Amino acid sequence: MSETAATGEPGSYLEWLSGRQKIAPMVAIWTVAVSALAIGLGLFHLYVAYFGTPEPRSFRSSHLFVILILGILLNPLWRDKPGPGKRDAPSTARAVAGRAVDAALLTLCVAIQAYLLADIDSFLARVGRPNPTDILVGFATLALVLELTRRTVG
Repeated sequence: MSETAATGEPGSYLEWLSGRQKIAPMVAIWTVAVSALAIGLGLFHLYVAYFGTPEPRSFRSSHLFVILILGILLNPLWRDKPGPGKRDAPSTARAVAGRAVDAALLTLCVAIQAYLLADIDSFLARVGRPNPTDILVGFATLALVLELTRRTVG
């Protein structure tokens, strides 16, 4: 944290948190969505810790894809991350392309999770004998994990 953020000078993180500094509506929506998703994942894990895990494959895939969605939202492609005192970045062609790629990756995460959970019993029955769709979903999941690793680690 910078020195100005620690002292509470105008434009600091403390000003932003206290609500005395205005932020762009899109940044506020983004912040609330990411916070709700992270808190929901934490509550889900507390629930599972108390009541026991559901079917292991669906539990693992749910955890993985919520983390992937959080990672994509927190590590946007080709633009500044929202934060204290920042307004929405100008809509350059590169920023628009980054938003489009992020939206496509988020849609892919939701589609893969829906495929896995739609008929979990037949999916589990095919273990060792995957159909072409299972193989495609596996490669897409691997690509998503590698992309998020690239974004976070560098």
